[in-house]
Amino acid sequence: MKKLFAAIFGIIKTLFTNPDKWVEDNVLPSIEVINNIKNAVDSPLAFALTAIIPGGFDDLLRAKISANLHRVIDAMVSQHIINNETDEYLKITKFIDWLKVQMPDTQHAIYKKMASLLAQHNDTENNVKTHAVDLLVQTTYSKLKEEGHTDELTPTE
Repeated sequence: MKKLFAAIFGIIKTLFTNPDKWVEDNVLPSIEVINNIKNAVDSPLAFALTAIIPGGFDDLLRAKISANLHRVIDAMVSQHIINNETDEYLKITKFIDWLKVQMPDTQHAIYKKMASLLAQHNDTENNVKTHAVDLLVQTTYSKLKEEGHTDELTPTE
């Protein structure tokens, strides 16, 4: 598996000037936020916005993720579901309620695409192509999963 990741990352390196830094700055925070959303969906307990966007991020990254999370939700969900909600807590709450009723495979696809969109929106300098970000997010996530650093971005069974 390590050879596969090395080969995929070799291809990705041709798409980025510094893929390791890009992963650190954009992909890893996005995966963490989406894992937190997954945990909120899977949890019977109420969630807090602060649990979704951890306080461990610096203020600039936290503000960027918060602003872009709403753009990602708007892109992923039909407007009638979130009713053009402007309150960020209510928008995320409605989004999580919507996610809870989706089929497990649909949730899985939504989580991966959200992580990709969030990473892409957080990078305002490079204008990286969507397919490259999708590949980088999946590769990074698979590597984290293999190393035991993260849970699967799928519903808890």
